Amino acid sequence: MSPLPLLARVPFAVCFVLAVCVSFADTIRGDDEVPVLDVYRMLQYDHADQQLGSRKAALSLPAVPSTALDAARSVVVIEFSKLTEAKIHDILFTKKAGGLLIILPAPGDTVSPEVEEQWRQVEHNLMSREIPIPVYLTFDGENAKQLKAAVERGAGDTQLVVNKKQDPVKAGAELLKAHNFQAFLEGTGEAESGEAAKIIAVVAHTDSMGLAPGLSVGADSNGSGMAAVLQLARMFHRLYSSSRMQGKHSMIFVLTGAGKLDFAGTKHWLSSTDPRIVDRLDFVLCLDAIGGAAVDPSTKQPLLYVHSSKPAKDASLTRVMTVLNASAHAQGTQLAVVHKKINISDPLVSWEHEQFSRRRVMAVTLSRHPTHAAHLRSSVLDTTVDKLTLRSNVQLVANALARVVFELEDPLGIFEGAYGINVPFLEAFVDLAASEGRMLPHPAAESKANGGSGGGSVLEKVEAVMKEISAEDHKQTFTLDPARAFYVNSNKATMSVYTVRPLSFDLAMSVAVCAYLLFLLVMLQGTQEAMKTLSEVFKGKGKKAKRS
Repeated sequence: MSPLPLLARVPFAVCFVLAVCVSFADTIRGDDEVPVLDVYRMLQYDHADQQLGSRKAALSLPAVPSTALDAARSVVVIEFSKLTEAKIHDILFTKKAGGLLIILPAPGDTVSPEVEEQWRQVEHNLMSREIPIPVYLTFDGENAKQLKAAVERGAGDTQLVVNKKQDPVKAGAELLKAHNFQAFLEGTGEAESGEAAKIIAVVAHTDSMGLAPGLSVGADSNGSGMAAVLQLARMFHRLYSSSRMQGKHSMIFVLTGAGKLDFAGTKHWLSSTDPRIVDRLDFVLCLDAIGGAAVDPSTKQPLLYVHSSKPAKDASLTRVMTVLNASAHAQGTQLAVVHKKINISDPLVSWEHEQFSRRRVMAVTLSRHPTHAAHLRSSVLDTTVDKLTLRSNVQLVANALARVVFELEDPLGIFEGAYGINVPFLEAFVDLAASEGRMLPHPAAESKANGGSGGGSVLEKVEAVMKEISAEDHKQTFTLDPARAFYVNSNKATMSVYTVRPLSFDLAMSVAVCAYLLFLLVMLQGTQEAMKTLSEVFKGKGKKAKRS
């Protein structure tokens, strides 16, 4: 046998194997020019015996649009505005998708009230159930637009990959710690009778909640309440620092942790604070989501709601409303009382003032929301506040408090110049709150969003301000209820986007390569010898034929 056929067989076999490997390798190789996405994982937690939230984190599946008829073992890519309860059921149970990527509006984009309400309902429903697939969220932008276009062009031609180096784990004991902060201003009391000064408390919670911990910045609920309490504390601290400006009432400003967890921080504050302070509480004003206002349909004026556990005709509530209404009227704002009874045996707490009401302390919550519905105050879309309206609402509260502590009919002249609202401080703190996730028990560094600095900077600022005002006993630390177990270490991730050639293309390419190699073999060996070579290659009889 001539050496040519033997020499031809080896390169042919090598070329054949290499060609097939290269061809099929190209089907899974990512295109380096395809961008990656910053994504945020849906929360995962256990409550009692229930497993809730997204139960998986790792992802490596082709992407399909929400209109695809078959989404099995695929990631459905959908815009938040198109997601409805019916669509969720279709994705999870009818199409049995392997993953879900939700595209949120880009920061600064305007969302209509109707779309926002629809999304908040969907978001709340997702958080309240077990989701057996990985769910991620990302912001709309250039990269997201490229992804959507690629998915629409060819369903299944784009591969989405999230490699989790560390699986989500339950928050340890250290992360189950939360904090309350307070600042106390001593009043003069009744000089003639020597009676200790009664206390007015201004309270707000510090944490936030939403579908993705890394995006739950809670700018309005309750970044606006935090900012208002800090601003009011600074304003009255300036006044009370002068003996001539010290009011009869003492004042305490409290920022509580775990508000989204049935106001556990408020409950701890009531049980651990000096009973002499709790017993002297005259009334408590809680602030929740005051970074905006509704509009009264008849007067077209701004409208805020005063939520109370007492009926409107109750004497103690009437006293509080008289003061609040006087200040609101002076600023052209309307107030409406919303009465909601509380069930002391029910562990669920809708508003912060209810924790005080359970202890028979007169308390109300001021909010722009008419109901306690959770979806109104727990959303990843809660990213901005109306700063002008917030300033107006802070001024309203300041004037109302001044009417009581200074026994004034018209306190508008007090808060001017150095005693007025520090606008740069107020707006800077709101911006800070809107840049960092504060969902407990997730670490702030893991939950930062929108370019936030992380590292607990919001609470560090809170502690610094409270310490300036009241250096002693300004901080309480308590442990969260272990009945709720949250999973951490997976809030933010990078999603790699790979282009995948269609299978038909690869089959055609493989056939073309094989045909070309066969043509070369026939040209080199002739038809009969080529057939013999092919037979030896595939049957493994080359060596036996040579020996014969």
